[in-house]
Amino acid sequence: MKVNLTALAFAIVMAASAGNAALARDYFVSKKGTNADGLTWQSAWNEMNQIKWNQLLPGDRVVLDGGAFGGSMIYTSPMNIQATGSGLQFVIVSASNEPDRSGDVIINGQNKANSFGVVVQNSKNLVFQSQSRRGWLKIRNCSNGLYTRGSYQNYFQGLDIANCKVGAHLEGDSVTLNASDIHDNDRNVEIVNAYASTGTQSPSGLSSCWVYNKTNIPTNAPFSAGVVVSGNASIGGPSNALGNAWVTDSVIGPNVYKGVQNSVAGFQVRGSLFLNPIDSCLQLDNDTTVDRCTLFVTPKNILAQTHNTLNIRSGKNTIKNTIVYQGVVKSPLGISYGPANTQFGTLGNTTALSASMVDPQFVSPVGTYTADVSFVKLRNSSFKLKAGSPAAGTGAVVTSVDQVLVRPF
Repeated sequence: MKVNLTALAFAIVMAASAGNAALARDYFVSKKGTNADGLTWQSAWNEMNQIKWNQLLPGDRVVLDGGAFGGSMIYTSPMNIQATGSGLQFVIVSASNEPDRSGDVIINGQNKANSFGVVVQNSKNLVFQSQSRRGWLKIRNCSNGLYTRGSYQNYFQGLDIANCKVGAHLEGDSVTLNASDIHDNDRNVEIVNAYASTGTQSPSGLSSCWVYNKTNIPTNAPFSAGVVVSGNASIGGPSNALGNAWVTDSVIGPNVYKGVQNSVAGFQVRGSLFLNPIDSCLQLDNDTTVDRCTLFVTPKNILAQTHNTLNIRSGKNTIKNTIVYQGVVKSPLGISYGPANTQFGTLGNTTALSASMVDPQFVSPVGTYTADVSFVKLRNSSFKLKAGSPAAGTGAVVTSVDQVLVRPF
């Protein structure tokens, strides 16, 4: 059964909106507030750590002041959420849409050692609502930008997380990060499945996100990771049609060390574009499904080494309808993947993907890119297939950074 994960996440938001329509109470957070009861802008709580979460009931909303439109408002304490929804009654955290308060909300943790941005533990039915604006909540300089654990059906939309030790740590049941930019963190995204295999949990993951680093010069060890998927056991087992974690319709790269590194059975990567990681687009140590993706690397990386486009180390993986462009394919001998893959300029165990080399004919001249190809050039490149391409019907749903940035919420 094919499941649209983005539609599933959207359904959560629609349910939240419907469930919160009646009898909902708004609370307000603003640096300009008097820190009284939070019931008006004048009496608003004036820092994230001043929010009285124990006052919120299912269906209530916390509205954040971002300063005047085009500007911002900076908060310096973590948002440690201690509220939970019930049924279709969600707790919503929302940006203000009033012109004099609709700027960017910024949580600045000041340092990457021991500060957090947004923390959600053991809470369910929570929605971060962005008024269809990407980057409305910016999290900077934290040990963990977004940290979830033991939570159920939490939905985060429109975040921009940078310069943290860990950008986003997603651990729980049905935790979705949508339409967000996670970049220039020591480790950009962790998806952790730390539950026993009970058959009841649902997957967590990314949709329409951009995970990248601006610089292509590795300055730390290990180099900045893209998405790391790990866990103690499979969630849900084979009966879980959604898989156990997922990345869908996203752009991973450029300049991350590994695009996605997975060790969880049932992980799914769909519709996504991988842009020139330093080491490998995908490193797979367990059963993974890769469908309708494009994996691109230059012939050499910035360390003058050949990239591993695919580094398959173990597991019964499925790779289909995917374009693999240049780099080394590492795969156990005697294993066949497919159907309908396209590969070009690859080295290694390439027959596992397809029988021959075929130039997919992208719109941008990516075949001319060298190891020092700039961030700007990759960011502006189109991996859309030209008319008449022999690879028609394969490759990523998202074919450029611009396309993921304008995808509807």
